Amino acid sequence: MVDDELDVWLGARRAGRLTRAVDGRVAFDYDPAYLRGADSTPLSASMPMTRAAHGPEVVGPWLSNLLPDNERVLERWADEFGTRDISAFGLLRYMGADCPGAVQILPDGVLPDAHIGGTPQTEAGIARRIEGLRDDDAAWSAPDDVNEASEFGRFSLAGAQGKFALTETAKGWELPIGHSASTHIFKVGVRRIADLDVAEYVTTRAAGALGLPVPEQRLLAFGGHRALVSRRYDRYSEHGLVQRIHQEDFCQALGVWPRYRYEKDAHGPTLADLAYVVDELTGPAAYREVSRELLARATAFNLMSIGTDAHAKNHSLLHVGPETTMAPLYDLGSAAFAYDGERLSRGAVMAVSYGGSRRVAEIRGPEILRTADALGIDRDAYTDLIRRYAATVPDAIAQALRECPMLPEDNPLFVAAPGVLQQHAARVLRDLDRVRSADVVPVPAVRRYGLPR
Repeated sequence: MVDDELDVWLGARRAGRLTRAVDGRVAFDYDPAYLRGADSTPLSASMPMTRAAHGPEVVGPWLSNLLPDNERVLERWADEFGTRDISAFGLLRYMGADCPGAVQILPDGVLPDAHIGGTPQTEAGIARRIEGLRDDDAAWSAPDDVNEASEFGRFSLAGAQGKFALTETAKGWELPIGHSASTHIFKVGVRRIADLDVAEYVTTRAAGALGLPVPEQRLLAFGGHRALVSRRYDRYSEHGLVQRIHQEDFCQALGVWPRYRYEKDAHGPTLADLAYVVDELTGPAAYREVSRELLARATAFNLMSIGTDAHAKNHSLLHVGPETTMAPLYDLGSAAFAYDGERLSRGAVMAVSYGGSRRVAEIRGPEILRTADALGIDRDAYTDLIRRYAATVPDAIAQALRECPMLPEDNPLFVAAPGVLQQHAARVLRDLDRVRSADVVPVPAVRRYGLPR
């Protein structure tokens, strides 16, 4: 028996309907007219348009991946709206008007608001918002948001660190009104790791300098309060209006709950799973080749920058009609900015395993060759990638630090990071010089997921 319903819109088109049963399980049905559209975009790779109806086993994880990972944020939102329901279905009734990608989730019968615009935000107001998040990482919504946005006009963003979304206009920053789209995400880091926002900025700038596709980012100060401001790659402007591009992360594409995003978890996706997503989902053929190369380059960059948080939710797909490609890289961050060299060498652990090992110190020549096997690419081509990034990442990080406009002068880790990465690169190169491919026996790649059909 159906207990409640929500409509799902992609752009200005109603893609289908979410229905929640009395037992809380949520299903999704595509709208028949949407299914007939030649240029219709699937809501998710886990919900292909070859089937009109999809059940809770894929819909539940997909919905949950639209929300913050911090349960205190969800509880705060529920309090703001006077409900005890902190389920994804229950909260997206209020917070689903500006989700990742092109998704808008609205109550049954509520149409996307035709109004385009926003409420101007003062520097002092943005400063209060940043300060509030630094003091309380569950304060994702400002107190005035309920009044400034329409009843169903709030945003939802995935992830762990405190953030909020605004729109940049020629006149300044605005809070989108109704169902208008935001253009930028403001991030302030997390309390347990000092200067995480600067670490992301520097690592992302280094990746961009090495030719990897990354979002445009700025470090900005509002009333003396710093934030990392990242342009949304799932937005673009057309005729002066902000439009949405549909995207989903790899957990959504595989039907994986967000709590299992790390491979260390019993159900976490592996590198072979990520490669499987790229091989099976991206296309046409030219897009698939670009995406394969990008995934390989991303794994090499993350290994050489000691980017320990590159889990399945930090990789995404972009869907435009029937075409799918891997999204730009995001949430990059070298662990050298968070831990000293000794702690890194003892305990740095990658989000996914490289050739069977997740501990950075244990990823040696054989593991790197087996990583190529898991990715389904030539071993020599992959070791060439590793060598290239070993030679360039430390210098790119050093250059990004020199160009950083708000470098924390009292954080010694930022001074030491290039040297730490140089030592790491030298160790990896020594390991590669010692290994012979013929001596490394291939092992079956661990893959935990297929794709729903």
